[in-house]
Amino acid sequence: MRTIFIFTFALLVHFSFSQEKDSVLMNSVIPKPDTFINGALSITNNGISTVPYLSLGKPAFITDLSLSRGHFSFDPQLKFNIPDARPWSFIFWFRYRFADNEKFKFRVGAHPAYSFRARTATINGIEQETITVWRFLAGEIAPLYYITPNLSVGPYYLYAYNMEKNAIKHSHFISLQTNITNIRLSDEFYLGVFPQFYYLTVGTQKGFYAYASVSLAKKDFPFSLSAVANKEIKSDIAGSESFLWNVTLMYSFGKRSVSKRDQ
Repeated sequence: MRTIFIFTFALLVHFSFSQEKDSVLMNSVIPKPDTFINGALSITNNGISTVPYLSLGKPAFITDLSLSRGHFSFDPQLKFNIPDARPWSFIFWFRYRFADNEKFKFRVGAHPAYSFRARTATINGIEQETITVWRFLAGEIAPLYYITPNLSVGPYYLYAYNMEKNAIKHSHFISLQTNITNIRLSDEFYLGVFPQFYYLTVGTQKGFYAYASVSLAKKDFPFSLSAVANKEIKSDIAGSESFLWNVTLMYSFGKRSVSKRDQ
């Protein structure tokens, strides 16, 4: 785990300062893109995962960060349970945007991920709780079409490979996503609605689900509130539940350039 954090920190430092380092040579030739950072801190009453056996089922604290430069971004997500702050899962996304305009966006991504599970084991005749780590490699394909500036739809595909021995190796997640944003409730408050249907396979197990997220935000205010509902339509996946929901409070900090000195 120390290696993971050192790698993440080193990558952040590299992105932040490489622009300044090369400015003498490149400033008069081709302007290099700025590096931006943004993210969010969230607290939820119920940690949910689209893969049922990876759900936490307890309150959780989630950190989302994004460091982007040009078409590339590094998007780590760190999740911990509450109240003892034990790790739930760490995901380190590397993404590339092939298209990013008003009508069409298309990205691909890949990540290593680590899922932490508490287990009870007998050690020297005494039952003790231990933490086991499952390692995953995953990739995504995500095209998105904008019908209007506030309405977009698109398919989404995620493949995950479990690197642990004696584990189900292959998982596939396929969904049709819809994003309805900036629904005006008043001059200050806005609503976002994000429904989707998805098909999930874990080894030979299969399931169909309906999912919806609703978010409430205030203009120029960093806090927002969201609610999620996940309904099983038909599934034989181990650990799947008929209905799951949660409520999340999020604090977001906006995009900020870190590739140039503050004036």
